[in-house]
Amino acid sequence: MKNLFQNTGLILAALFISLMADACRKQYESTSQDMSDYGWELFEQDDYSNSAQWFQNSIDNDTSFKDGYNGIGWSFGKLAYIDSSIKYLNKGILMADDPFNTIDVTNEIKAGLCFAYNARGNSGDDSMSIIWGDTVIGATVGFNKTGWIFTHDTTINYLDVMLTLGMSNFGVGDFTKSLEHVSDIWAILNPSISVATIDVATVDGRRLLAVQLDSLQNYLATP
Repeated sequence: MKNLFQNTGLILAALFISLMADACRKQYESTSQDMSDYGWELFEQDDYSNSAQWFQNSIDNDTSFKDGYNGIGWSFGKLAYIDSSIKYLNKGILMADDPFNTIDVTNEIKAGLCFAYNARGNSGDDSMSIIWGDTVIGATVGFNKTGWIFTHDTTINYLDVMLTLGMSNFGVGDFTKSLEHVSDIWAILNPSISVATIDVATVDGRRLLAVQLDSLQNYLATP
């Protein structure tokens, strides 16, 4: 009986060692989140070509991974591959949110689409830019709301969205709405600056509005 117990113990010990060795041989497999996280690290280092590749890896691994589309869309936007940026961001907006991701990926995609459509400038693009930009502002700006800030570059925020809306509204000929955005931005940045005297019903007023848009663009681009 003693020998039986000893033999059983040896068998169990051998089995345990075998299982441990097998576990050690197994390699950890990166998830789409892991790939995306590394992509954002590269993005934040301005390495947009390589970040785009890692985001591509993340969606190759899981075609429903929303933040992967977000990342590759922003990376292509930074590389000025605007058509590709719009393509991936439009795919990403259709994907379900990850309940474990605390980042507001949806509004990052919407803001990206606002910027991308405005940058491309094809017929109808300003209207699309307005649609996406309005949804970001409506969701994040106002009473008891926190203005949108891009997680991976905090110098980009809701003021840039408002400025883009001002430019796109100018582009579609809605000068009154464009002026409203300019006025709202200055009210936040420097309340002492007023644009109330600009009459957008006149050619000169529209010229002054264009000057204001250009001034704000330079202002917000300054670190």
